[in-house]
Amino acid sequence: MAGLTLIFACVFLALAIMHGSGAAEEVCSKFSYEQEIIASVLKMKLNVEQMEQEIKKTQEDILKVLEEQREKMEKFAKDYITMRDILVVVMENKTAEVAKVLDNKTAEVDKVLRETSVVEQPKLSVAFTAHTTDHYTSKTGDQTIIFPSVVTNVGDAYNQTSGEFVTPTPGTYYFFTSILSWIGDAFWAYIAVNGSRKTTLYERGADGGYGMASQAIVIKLNEGDRVTVKTTQSGEKIFGAGYTTFSGFLIN
Repeated sequence: MAGLTLIFACVFLALAIMHGSGAAEEVCSKFSYEQEIIASVLKMKLNVEQMEQEIKKTQEDILKVLEEQREKMEKFAKDYITMRDILVVVMENKTAEVAKVLDNKTAEVDKVLRETSVVEQPKLSVAFTAHTTDHYTSKTGDQTIIFPSVVTNVGDAYNQTSGEFVTPTPGTYYFFTSILSWIGDAFWAYIAVNGSRKTTLYERGADGGYGMASQAIVIKLNEGDRVTVKTTQSGEKIFGAGYTTFSGFLIN
């Protein structure tokens, strides 16, 4: 507005000067010239007002755009914070889920390893030696010889009442028996597993003397197998007093 006032002041000053110096000019020529000047001034005023309006509109548009950008930035910041919080929660949940899955899988693997791994059990110590005390005469064939006097019975696998060795654990075993005959008599005997003959002994006392026969066997047995020494037939005479023995032990 200060610019317009200055313009009008200049215009009126110019009109005054022209009026004073051109008194001799014709009135209609002067009036026409003044009209042109006034029209130019008015046109200039309109142009200035239009420019001011355009400048104002441009300022308003710029402010509007800036406000929209500010609102978008604020919205973006809020969305970012919200998204960040969501991602944090999701990652925490996923981390917990992954940890839980890993724990479960680890437990499953440990269980499978425990179930499938072969844990070597310590081998039992098994060994025994027993012998007869009294002289013995078999009453029937396939009669079990009883060795009632126990010298060693590690593992308690030998039964001194029944004369049986009952396998406490699977493995390879060694058995040995030594039998002394009566003077001038013969005898037949054998080592049996579950009643089945595995190896046989025979001896006859010669020239009015005694006869000693021995037999050994290495055999693989299952748990619960029964090992005995049996006579072959009735009437077998066996010398006691600790001369007739039965022994065995677990090899591996």
